[in-house]
Amino acid sequence: MKKLEDTKKFFVLLEKSIIEVYNNDSVIIKKESLKLLEYKNKYSNLDVSSLTLFNNETPLNSKLYKVKYECLCGNINNIHLKKFLSKTTLVCPKCKENEDKRKKHSELLRNPNFKKKIVSVKRNDLEFLIKKSTNDFKLENKDFINKYYETHILESEFDVLKPKIVKINGFDIINKNIQFLPTLKVGNQSKYSQYVIIDNEKVLLSNIQYKCDNCDDVFNTTRKPKDKVSNYKILCPKCSFCNKTFKLRRYETKFGDVITYQSKLEKDFIVKCELLNIQILDGVNVDYKYKGVNHKYRVDFLLPKYGFLIELKGNHIWHRNQLKSGVWKIKQTEAENYSLKNNLIYKLLFQENVEDFLTSIKI
Repeated sequence: MKKLEDTKKFFVLLEKSIIEVYNNDSVIIKKESLKLLEYKNKYSNLDVSSLTLFNNETPLNSKLYKVKYECLCGNINNIHLKKFLSKTTLVCPKCKENEDKRKKHSELLRNPNFKKKIVSVKRNDLEFLIKKSTNDFKLENKDFINKYYETHILESEFDVLKPKIVKINGFDIINKNIQFLPTLKVGNQSKYSQYVIIDNEKVLLSNIQYKCDNCDDVFNTTRKPKDKVSNYKILCPKCSFCNKTFKLRRYETKFGDVITYQSKLEKDFIVKCELLNIQILDGVNVDYKYKGVNHKYRVDFLLPKYGFLIELKGNHIWHRNQLKSGVWKIKQTEAENYSLKNNLIYKLLFQENVEDFLTSIKI
């Protein structure tokens, strides 16, 4: 049967041929609730809609379902939904293979003058695919390109993120040469996706592990790389939450050292140290474990000349909660152990004791 010219009429006949739809979990959807519609997914980069099978108001994932349908010849067939939606004729494999076709094919093969058609080999090598993708993307309209880069990163943006990335999709990238592919053409609804080449492997740019700029923890994030580019620092969930409450700020001391602080109490302490010509540096990260989970405790400051690790505390609810839960005791114990091993003195300073402490070490 030839392909129908009237697309709408073809869709109607295709829809009527459906008996039921089912998945691997034996969930069966009867034809009464099924309807074929043109639909454009909001996450798609394509400008046009595509044929989609709906169960009432819900679009079905074409990769997860199979279709049981009746051909015009009366045969019952089962086919993947994705293949069913790409059908261009109403014939099935069984009615294609009729006796007349088999006879003609047999005669053709017995013909001594028959020469097998030479089909050119389709090139699938990566180098060709990259070149073709790049050229095809340049031919896209300006609106498509601008829209694409609203949610995808530029090559220059990847270069900014690269030093902070530990793994991409499970592949370790530390000290490895990586080729970034910003517009690789793929055979799915996205049309283009971003990949990297790691050890000659094409790896999708997703499931990225970053190293926190604050505590050096390695962490996963579901956020797209585009969301991370605008950040001044790449922070893990713990430090990010803390930073939204007590924003990390940079301060260059009179000694030329750049340190960070989070509160007015900490800044005042830095200024007082400068006035007394006491060099002050960022504190260290101390490992500790709470309820079986590994964490890092960032001690506020280090006074290298006097060998003090300084932790400043105001009367904040967080500290009272940590005392109550037992977290603080664990953190303090690990910090004291670290100090002993490194010939330092761990000092917990409350706001009202700062002046007396600074006076005592300058005597």
